[in-house]
Amino acid sequence: LMVPHDATAVATLLGMLSSGRPYVPLDPEYPDERLQFMAADAGLQVIVSTPSFAARAATMLPTEGRVVLLDSEPAPVDGMPALPAPDAVA
Repeated sequence: LMVPHDATAVATLLGMLSSGRPYVPLDPEYPDERLQFMAADAGLQVIVSTPSFAARAATMLPTEGRVVLLDSEPAPVDGMPALPAPDAVA
């Protein structure tokens, strides 16, 4: 989990905890060498991150690893229409 220290971090952390999956908090303020060591030591295959840290996160994974990006807008659920933006509601 490599996200900035803001509301995104809190929401993402709660989502990770509720999923029951293990996670490793990767502080983006740490130097790259430290983050690479943590990722290798934990054997990370996936890093959940934001677009601003995507390129940096990708350098910490093995070639078969992947970075999962948190979108700024949630994708609609299959079969359900997307809701209009709040300012577009009449």
